[in-house]
Amino acid sequence: MTSNSSFFSFFAMFSRFCVFSLLAASSPICAVFTDEAVESSKIFGLSVVTAVTYGVLNDQVTARLSPEFFSKFLVKQRPDSWNGFLLGGVENTLEKTNSPTVVGLIWGVASTWWMGALLSVPLIAATRSGSWPKLGASNLVAPAVVALGGMGVASAVSGLAGYCWAARSTENEKRNVCQLSQSDIQSEKLDRLIAVSHAHTAAYVSGVATGLGLVAYALIKRHQMA
Repeated sequence: MTSNSSFFSFFAMFSRFCVFSLLAASSPICAVFTDEAVESSKIFGLSVVTAVTYGVLNDQVTARLSPEFFSKFLVKQRPDSWNGFLLGGVENTLEKTNSPTVVGLIWGVASTWWMGALLSVPLIAATRSGSWPKLGASNLVAPAVVALGGMGVASAVSGLAGYCWAARSTENEKRNVCQLSQSDIQSEKLDRLIAVSHAHTAAYVSGVATGLGLVAYALIKRHQMA
């Protein structure tokens, strides 16, 4: 697989992501393009960009710690992802590339944009609906940065806990957890894979928690301003 074909495959996937996100942002407001709609779209964009930024940064690290987590574990645990809307077009790139940067970019975008899009719905409602003073996207940038930091800490702590558990466990216990055989991954690489798996689980859980935390922050802030 050449670097050019890898780039164009990723570009095709990322283009589909951008188009889908724009359609999702504009569909509720296509009838009347108002200032309210523009601000809501900005919040939608901030939510998606924040989620994708964390996903890409997180996966740049974890793809280097355990490439097998992506090439073996995710493929075996989530085979439907490979034929889905986002990953279907770049399946060959993911299977053939040895670049952790490419793997981290593709999985970082594909596994997080939808969470940012979903969490933007209650966030827009919390910041823009009702009679209280409204908040804009600019009011959420600093809290979003704090949320990213919290997610990073949660992922790091969970990954370390997973690594410590794996270091104390037998090989059979570790293979029962990850459901990978000797032909899938060498024994000495299991500890890192389990650590990365724990870090990714924590990222999703903390992502939902911090998203709801931003909703609570917006409501409290607006109540104080009223």
